[in-house]
Amino acid sequence: MAAGKCYSVVIDKEEKNEARQVQKAVREFFNFVGLLLVGDVISHRRWLDLGGHEKAMKKTAKEWDVIVGK
Repeated sequence: MAAGKCYSVVIDKEEKNEARQVQKAVREFFNFVGLLLVGDVISHRRWLDLGGHEKAMKKTAKEWDVIVGK
C-alpha cells in the first residue's frame, strides 16, 4: 500500500502497470536509503556524483511525487 492505495490486488492492465511502477520506486528508494555517498561525507565534493547515485535519487524522488500526486 502506497499513497493510500492498495497495489496487491490489480484488476486491469493499467493497474498492473501502475503497481509495477510503485514496486520499482519502493525498491529503488530502499536501495538508496543505505548508501553512503562522497557528498554526504565531504560536502564540497557533492558535485562529483560518483556512480550517478544522486541523479538516480532525484529521478526516484520525481517518481514518488507522481505516485503521491495521483
